[in-house]
Amino acid sequence: MNSVFRACPFPSPFHPVIRNAACPAPIPAMERRKLRSLSMCRGHPEPNLSLKRAERERRCADYDQNIWHDDFIETLGKTKTGVDPIRVERLKQDTLCMFSGLMDSTRKLELIDCIVKLGLSDIFRHQIMEALHELAAASQDDANNLSVYHAALRFRLLLQFGYDVSQDLKDRASDSLSGEPLVELLEASNLAREGEDELDAVWFDVRWQIDVYERSADRNSILLELAKHNFNMLQAIHQEDLKAVSRWWKDLGLMQHLDFVRDRPVESFFFALGVTPEPEAKSLRRSLAKVVAMLLVIYDVYDIFGSLEELRCFTRTIKMWDSDEVEPLPKCFKVCFRALDDVTNQIARECGKEADLDRVLLGLRKAWANFCEGMFVEAKWDKTGHIPTMEEYLGNAWVTSSSPLILSHAYHFLSGDRIKDASMQLDENKDIIRDSSIIFRLSNDLRTSVVSQLSRLSRLPFI
Repeated sequence: MNSVFRACPFPSPFHPVIRNAACPAPIPAMERRKLRSLSMCRGHPEPNLSLKRAERERRCADYDQNIWHDDFIETLGKTKTGVDPIRVERLKQDTLCMFSGLMDSTRKLELIDCIVKLGLSDIFRHQIMEALHELAAASQDDANNLSVYHAALRFRLLLQFGYDVSQDLKDRASDSLSGEPLVELLEASNLAREGEDELDAVWFDVRWQIDVYERSADRNSILLELAKHNFNMLQAIHQEDLKAVSRWWKDLGLMQHLDFVRDRPVESFFFALGVTPEPEAKSLRRSLAKVVAMLLVIYDVYDIFGSLEELRCFTRTIKMWDSDEVEPLPKCFKVCFRALDDVTNQIARECGKEADLDRVLLGLRKAWANFCEGMFVEAKWDKTGHIPTMEEYLGNAWVTSSSPLILSHAYHFLSGDRIKDASMQLDENKDIIRDSSIIFRLSNDLRTSVVSQLSRLSRLPFI
């Protein structure tokens, strides 16, 4: 972003390059009258607001156009995958028989490892956890008698599934760092905890793992076929979700009125997919994609379009959640607020029972109000030239990281019958949300800083 304080919480394709110039499009006469009426915004008399000042504060962003066309998205899933549900169920039963038939603990660990890498762990989670629980409960004497390979594989899988693995087990696994034990420790490196600095990150890609496993001489045909069917089924589910989000975005029609904002429904869906890829979480995944898409719109309203006076009034509108408050503002603010109101109401209805609707709406609106208040603080810093202290910056940046906003929507969605406890538990866990949000924000600030530096260098004559 143009401001040293802003960092959008997404990878570099989301980051704009801002030109410090007025937006070339003139403001219509109707909008000029509405700008002058900003002084009517309650609590903030600004009788001398001028059109020239508002135009001067408008910026333009060099956003890349949306490369994901609607016609292309609608073609997804047209090719039949040939998944036979009866055959898939038979493959699942055959895999369960493998679990019950394996007595050797090393062989069982290898089966679990294969299932995890092929993306089948959600299907057999109960069997996996049961087997790992037995291994975790084994005595220290039994652990000392394990082969180095077994110890390394056991160490990685226990750590991967959330067990508190002792340092003794890691030391045992590290006794001979060569061959297969070394591979297992390297694969465990993305699960490192504090004090385990020698572990580095290694990640698995399911599609790649399936291809590698298919070329393996000791592959299991049952697991391989099940993995392919499962991958295709998940792809089909996610493609339908993406098409639904794309249609929603098109029907929303924001880009017809807000041509300065990012047109990123697909990228927003990918973010939501990374948060909740489970096939049964369709409603949550689609809702989070909508939240992220609206989040980008709100970012650009504050970072690019709005003057300080307009943003003050818009923030008040969100805080009070009152459409009357937005009336003095230009049309784009009205369109933005109405779209946000529609999306929030829709998500609230999907979160739970009708009896909890008001409670959910209150929680979601509060999350948006907190976010927009934080955005206004940063806009004020930017437009007045104020350089905040580190304490000031972090005290606001964790809110504008968008993490609390996204977590609030997800938590209300997942609370089920415990909707009434959602807001209270979010408040009780504020410290951990704040700390994780700061990490999230600073990581993205670092990436944004690199992108901004490269952008500035690219305009130099010797580049």
